[in-house]
Amino acid sequence: MNKGQAEFEYYKTLPQPVEAADSLKEIEASYGALVQQGLTPLVAALEKADMPAYQKQVQTVQDALEGRFARAVEGCGINSC
Repeated sequence: MNKGQAEFEYYKTLPQPVEAADSLKEIEASYGALVQQGLTPLVAALEKADMPAYQKQVQTVQDALEGRFARAVEGCGINSC
């Protein structure tokens, strides 16, 4: 998770076209939600060896958060961001 966060911090330092501001804002928001609501609870469940909590998190939350982030990135596209 640390490497992913470091890469995201680097991404935020790159030039951001003004016309892509809304798309980039959604990428940042969806990434933040993925980490806070998705990955952090998964890691906590694994650290406790709580497989039922891990499975529940994956089945109820993780896919939706990953989907939102993927759509935000895809929506930005090469030409618009």
